[in-house]
Amino acid sequence: MSNTTNARLGAYADRLERIKTEIKGLQDDLKDLKAEMKGEGINQDAVDKLVAIRMKDKSKADKQIELFQDMLLYAPHVGVTMDLVEPNPADPTPLETAIAAAPLSLEEMAEKVIEAARAGDPRALSVIAAAKVSPDAMAGVAGVMAGQPGYFGTFAVGGAA
Repeated sequence: MSNTTNARLGAYADRLERIKTEIKGLQDDLKDLKAEMKGEGINQDAVDKLVAIRMKDKSKADKQIELFQDMLLYAPHVGVTMDLVEPNPADPTPLETAIAAAPLSLEEMAEKVIEAARAGDPRALSVIAAAKVSPDAMAGVAGVMAGQPGYFGTFAVGGAA
């Protein structure tokens, strides 16, 4: 082989090795993320499916969402139980567990509330009040949350949401 061919072959091999190393690192990161989610009681397969839907183009995502909605609608009529389960108010949520485990800064608390709300926890905001957070801290969390993309909602300290 010529020197040029050898150099190109060596460059391809180096690039391939670099890419495979990056892939291995990303696979390790993904494994760690899934373990973290599992540790917080989150069904990582469900989140993985939702992320896959979110990553599709809008028309394909809309079709997938419509399919899920239809499945929920048809399930009882074909003898399949697919009830939407409300969390048991007596069971602590991952957010409640995190708040009880250690004091959180306003930013950390807002982040946990946003995570819980995005995960579908209907008690996300009420957990802050139950944690006996001061009205000033609640107002601070509300302020931090209001600046977060993807947060759709408001609540007033000492008033209705």
